[in-house]
Amino acid sequence: MRLLFGFYFITSMVFAQSDDQAIQHIKQQYTIISELQEKGLLQEKEIAYSCKDLSISATLTYYYQNEDLKFISHSYHQGHYAAFNDYYISNDSLFFYLNSDGFDNDETIYDENTGDVIGTEEDWSASELRIYFNKENAIKCLIKQFENEDVTDDIKEKYLDVSMYFKSEVKECDPVEIKEVLSIFRRLIAAQKQSPQELCKVHGY
Repeated sequence: MRLLFGFYFITSMVFAQSDDQAIQHIKQQYTIISELQEKGLLQEKEIAYSCKDLSISATLTYYYQNEDLKFISHSYHQGHYAAFNDYYISNDSLFFYLNSDGFDNDETIYDENTGDVIGTEEDWSASELRIYFNKENAIKCLIKQFENEDVTDDIKEKYLDVSMYFKSEVKECDPVEIKEVLSIFRRLIAAQKQSPQELCKVHGY
């Protein structure tokens, strides 16, 4: 029993160290790609498209270093829902995924007598999901969730981007969610050669 426990402990430590090393490498790759993008050193291919039947308006942008695809940014709006999805790529493989999405049901407040706009009643929620991949196997997942009721005036004063105030928490990687992320990633890869009219397939239609 002790031998089995010792073997399990050592094996767990090796995998933990391996994952930690992989995450550090992922962060380095992410930084390199982000800096190339900020400096305008990546070539862009932007495609705007809409899916009228789904009320979707979207923008899909591919970033290349020469002919090497480094980064995909995909954003879309559907009614009160908006999503921003970033895919970071090395050797044609996804190594980091970032999703920011949210619902916005704000209501405009009107003066009963004049009909003038006097304010807005906020009603929104947001979340951020980060997934680290090693050879397209998820090794770490982080989630951040907050809504308008969580944002105080003090937070608004101190943070231009209020999401920076809230901390991400480690969550168990959901196999179904991971499978969906990888499936959409592969659809986006294929979409490089598709016409805007065909891009609604990215959403599963």
